[in-house]
Amino acid sequence: MNEHSIEDFGLLVIIILAATVTMVGWYKVYIEPNDAIAMEIISCMGDDDSPESYEECRRKTIAGGPNFQSRD
Repeated sequence: MNEHSIEDFGLLVIIILAATVTMVGWYKVYIEPNDAIAMEIISCMGDDDSPESYEECRRKTIAGGPNFQSRD
């Protein structure tokens, strides 16, 4: 390996690590909390699929949990 290919390999490793850290952070900060909110709303709604039931359960979920903050 010459000097340029070693530098290129190091840059590639840094880019891959940065992308991985970004993806994991995005998952933990955005996807996981929103998935938890969605599952809470779905379990609240039960068999009632009406928009009114969704809105009521969404309000209860947002108001009821310290980890669930309104995005309105």
